[in-house]
Amino acid sequence: MGKGKTVASLVGAALVVAAASVAVGFASRVEPQEFNWEVMSIFGTALGTTLLALGTSWLAASTYQDVRATQRLTELTATQVEASQEANRLMQREQDERLAPAVIGAVIGGAGDVAHVELTNVGGGPAVGVALSARYFSASNPLKDDADLSSVASVTIPYIGPGTTEDPDLHLTIAHNQVTIDFDRVRVTGEYLDRHGRLAGRIIDLRHESLRSE
Repeated sequence: MGKGKTVASLVGAALVVAAASVAVGFASRVEPQEFNWEVMSIFGTALGTTLLALGTSWLAASTYQDVRATQRLTELTATQVEASQEANRLMQREQDERLAPAVIGAVIGGAGDVAHVELTNVGGGPAVGVALSARYFSASNPLKDDADLSSVASVTIPYIGPGTTEDPDLHLTIAHNQVTIDFDRVRVTGEYLDRHGRLAGRIIDLRHESLRSE
């Protein structure tokens, strides 16, 4: 209710009390020429108190309705905000999945103690900080490393764009110089980050994927 309507209601109530009190004062007079001020004042006070009580009750009910309406509006706004945030999370997740890198690789040959590797990013986003290494598995047991290989020099490729291929070399250190490396038994390993700097996955060697023990 507006301020003007509230003032008008108060003025109207006051006029009603005054008019009713005057009427009671005339109606309750003892002498025809006398006005009964005492009865008027008592009646006016009683009527005014009753109207005040009714007005207070009405105001309380109106305030309660306003508070409930505000609460409902707040709840509705919170629900809308939560729904919007969930939609944004889903969109971000979908974008992350669509732009996630996926690096595959394999040893495509070698000479001496150098293995030639081919890495391809088949994902939708860049692979960052690609840490490349290798394992040399035993000829008798593909699930175990060959004891002849003592170490592999790791290589880091800073960036491989989506749909891009890199051809790094890996240097293998052999424990016994007379051993000839069988490059078909060299399996590439490693991991890489996504565009946000988060760990995105491990390099998949398609030739030896079934032999992964990690």
